[in-house]
Amino acid sequence: MSKYKIVRLISSNQVIFATRSFGSVDLRRRISDTPSERKAVESSLKSLELKADDDQILRLVTIINVPEFGEALRIANEFFEETIDLLSRYPMAKFETLHEAGYWINLETGRLEPFLKQQAPIPLNFGNVFVTRRGIYEQIDKAQYIAAGRNDELLKAYLRSINWFNKSKEMKKKYLKFLFLWISVETLSKVKDDDNIIPRLLIALGFPSGKDILKLDKGIIQNLNLIPNYTHWKKHFLQILDEGRKLRNDIVHSGFKEQDIPMNELDEKIFILENVHGSLSGYIESIILSGVQSLEICWNVFPEYVNRNQYYVGNVSGNFLLQFYEKKFHTNI
Repeated sequence: MSKYKIVRLISSNQVIFATRSFGSVDLRRRISDTPSERKAVESSLKSLELKADDDQILRLVTIINVPEFGEALRIANEFFEETIDLLSRYPMAKFETLHEAGYWINLETGRLEPFLKQQAPIPLNFGNVFVTRRGIYEQIDKAQYIAAGRNDELLKAYLRSINWFNKSKEMKKKYLKFLFLWISVETLSKVKDDDNIIPRLLIALGFPSGKDILKLDKGIIQNLNLIPNYTHWKKHFLQILDEGRKLRNDIVHSGFKEQDIPMNELDEKIFILENVHGSLSGYIESIILSGVQSLEICWNVFPEYVNRNQYYVGNVSGNFLLQFYEKKFHTNI
């Protein structure tokens, strides 16, 4: 059994001032490098024809105990991918992978090697990283807390959902963007295989239906119904999401391709799903932080978290519907 330290470089628009721990992964500044590590970074960046090292190039670091280097690298890449997904949740944050730039160290023998262009060991997908402490950590935040424990059902679903959402951003074809977005919200909202997830998507969006109405404070329901055309748009979004569920099944089970799908219908579905995911993941972050570990319990307590949200009604009238009108009709309410 060997112990490997794997380090990958990412570019960020943020400058951090202390090592930050994300479970088994640390995010470090270049000041944490030893002289030999600094040379390895310079060699790797130069080999890959990337920009010179500066304070906006951060280090993702993990330590893996396995017999073979290849296995260590595979595990590290999975950790790095998860970590990048979590970092992408920070407001105004921008993190970009620098191809395969970085280095590795066999901590048993002291051997240190940069990742060079000709090596290309494994296509890198950044995720969670393990790091050795080198200084004082900042106060832990939500993403760091979430990264600290990855073994329960709700956390795993949350991390998978973020991953699919981020992948949707990379899709050029609209039908694939739609599909990845649908998977991202389905991952968070489906407890059993035969679940109807539409009511759960609607309550996250601000349009509770069925039994959920009875679980919310009467004042919330009354104020929602005061929003102009609220009932009309509630029926409309229910219809759009039902169409989305059918389209998802057509793509996954019937093999529908781009030419089989009316492209003019996808823009609205994509817009709604992006808003559903943003709201849904925000609530579930709070539920995770409360200690809930299962999707079933998550959805049992979900209405309680809606009741606590003092901006629930205002977000519908002053944010979502305004954006929707602008996008659909190129006008304000």
